[in-house]
Amino acid sequence: MTTILNGKILDLKPFTDSILFIGDSYTEAISLHDNSKRFSKLVSDMLGLKQLNYGIGGTGFVSGHSTNTRYLNQLQNAYNDTAFNNDRVRYVIISGGRNDAYGGPNYSLDTIYEYVHETVSYSIEHFVNAQTIVIPMFYDYKWIPDATYKWYLGIINGCLTLSCIILYDAFTMLTGYKDYILSDNIHPNEYGHKLIADYIVRAIKSNDCNLVHTNNKYQIGNNIITLTENTIECYINTTQNYNTNDVIAQITVNSLHCECYIPELIF
Repeated sequence: MTTILNGKILDLKPFTDSILFIGDSYTEAISLHDNSKRFSKLVSDMLGLKQLNYGIGGTGFVSGHSTNTRYLNQLQNAYNDTAFNNDRVRYVIISGGRNDAYGGPNYSLDTIYEYVHETVSYSIEHFVNAQTIVIPMFYDYKWIPDATYKWYLGIINGCLTLSCIILYDAFTMLTGYKDYILSDNIHPNEYGHKLIADYIVRAIKSNDCNLVHTNNKYQIGNNIITLTENTIECYINTTQNYNTNDVIAQITVNSLHCECYIPELIF
């Protein structure tokens, strides 16, 4: 918006409420070749907010290099961008972690915690009028490998003491939906992006994704995460249709190993 006062033109930041997206190639959606169909645009339109997409492929909470910046840097770049008003950002959505799992499967939970905690804290402290929402992991139509669970739970661990919302079951939303994935077998096509967008909007409009803290037990939806000194035990119940009974996964993760017990799925 431009205003003329006393013959001088003053460039002012627009008074448009916006939603900020931080993430990797799922968020940037460069493989889609149509930015109007990526989930960030769909979510923004459904909520009536201006889209601010700072996602960069190949990045993560830890991952980043000379041309790609990790999530903290994306947040810093957004905060320093004078093209929009930081005070009018309604939501900050930080999603991903898959690149971190590929690049650092041997990181300890302490290291994962530090990077995640620093990133999410920055969002909360700098975008003071926004609700920060963390999506711990996007994944394709296959079930997440065991080693990746360590990052998934590590990301949740890094957020537990912070005032944010965790969409804890996002990694399952594309499971079994091969037709929603591009030919690279990794990234979602336009139908996959629509599925992701619908999921995010439903979560924002409901209270099901809120994190409830009681002593060392954390309730996420209907699930309980119990924290001990060195271990996270997570009991996940998902009712997504796998053409079989509900899937129950017991996951135990510590700084040395990751074990996952999941019934055989029939697709």
